[in-house]
Amino acid sequence: MRRTDETPAQGMTVWKPLHVPRAAIEAEIERLAQEPPGRDGRRASVIVHPEATAPGLGLSPGVDVTINVLKPGEATPPMRRNANQIEFCIRGRGIVTAGEQTAEVGRWDTWNIPSMRIYAHENRSDDLFVRLSYSNAPLLEKLGIHFVEAGAQIRSQERAAAGMAQAAPANSPARAPPTSRSPMPAHACADTNIWSISRWWRTG
Repeated sequence: MRRTDETPAQGMTVWKPLHVPRAAIEAEIERLAQEPPGRDGRRASVIVHPEATAPGLGLSPGVDVTINVLKPGEATPPMRRNANQIEFCIRGRGIVTAGEQTAEVGRWDTWNIPSMRIYAHENRSDDLFVRLSYSNAPLLEKLGIHFVEAGAQIRSQERAAAGMAQAAPANSPARAPPTSRSPMPAHACADTNIWSISRWWRTG
């Protein structure tokens, strides 16, 4: 044990600013649209800062930004992880499901997916559904505690756990389901509310 006031302060390394041009994002969107889905059923690319080091590659220390593309008629398999996510639609429209909440989202809409909530995305439109996802997964990876689970079976596991909790005797502690029931808000943001992102996207 050492007293914190006796531990010498260490210098902080600040990453250099990184500009990601709009043209580069659009080119990656088109490339993803031409590729088959990955083994997890998703088309996604992580934007990695040149100074990032594994584990926990991201655009900034502790935070990643992922470009996600869904073609018309496609849907992602259910996923659950302990990272928190903020998502931002930059093209098309889609359906987002997180836990028991479902929302239809479109361009410039922003929403959050809480930690350990089962979520999925679906594109019922005739255009690409493209979104940017921001999460704290790199921080969790550096700590060695990033949990990811995917596949249709996780929904049945959650329902089974919820059923066991409801069937517990009154004199025994109830087993809570593995996910919380906090709502997943989906907000349509005006340009003034997302000025820094929308202005960068439009001007490159």
